[in-house]
Amino acid sequence: MQTTPTLPAPADEAEIRALVQDLARAVGDHDVARTVGHLTEDVVLVPTSGQVVRGLDAATRAHQEAFAGPLANARPHFRLDHLTALGPDAATAVALGWWSSDQAEGGEPPTMVALHVFARRDGRWQVVRRQMTAVA
Repeated sequence: MQTTPTLPAPADEAEIRALVQDLARAVGDHDVARTVGHLTEDVVLVPTSGQVVRGLDAATRAHQEAFAGPLANARPHFRLDHLTALGPDAATAVALGWWSSDQAEGGEPPTMVALHVFARRDGRWQVVRRQMTAVA
């Protein structure tokens, strides 16, 4: 049985879109606290390396290491491709990513795709799961 995807309420969609953009800016600014501030305690992340990162403490360490190493010069830009409500307090989104806004605005194809799962907890939307896939 096929179902029609449900769009989040406009206020929820706006909040999730803002979260995705602030998360990208936080990564670009190498701001660990702001980056992990968008994540839940039980977050599971899978970066393009394929490493599975479980929990907020591990996510904090992983971001500290990435910002000091492979992401030291990264200024990513993400554009939400589509967003689907899974219920009143859960949503999923696919975001297309580029290593810079110049690449995105210049019409280059995305270099990564991020699948996010969001949950509303304590009155705000947060990332519960994120899978990053590098695109050739």
